[in-house]
Amino acid sequence: MCRCKVKVVRWISWSVDNLGHRYFKCRNTQIGGLTARVFGAHDGGCDFFAWHDGLTSSFLREVLNDLRGVVHSLRREKAKSVKEIEEVRAKTKEQSKEVDSVRKKLASVLELASALDVKMLFLMIGSVG
Repeated sequence: MCRCKVKVVRWISWSVDNLGHRYFKCRNTQIGGLTARVFGAHDGGCDFFAWHDGLTSSFLREVLNDLRGVVHSLRREKAKSVKEIEEVRAKTKEQSKEVDSVRKKLASVLELASALDVKMLFLMIGSVG
């Protein structure tokens, strides 16, 4: 509990110096100029802050920062892939419409060819007799 007598919220730091370091803050505290009300907090608040765990070693901080960099890189790569997939889907949809149109035209041509075959057959029968 903080000085406001409300249950504190546990956060995870994403700063370079304290990456992965967990801490507690009053749920009514200002966060980046915005009241944490966005997160369901009430009016008021205090400056309560406490680390949840001990300091991380420099090696662990370096590993976590490297991993964070990899995660950010993978997120960018995923976003690029999603965009490419959406573009391919749109192109495929357009091509599918073109294929359907060509199939309809082909069906019309085949019907016409069949009708002409029947007329030619009648003409041949008529000229023989």
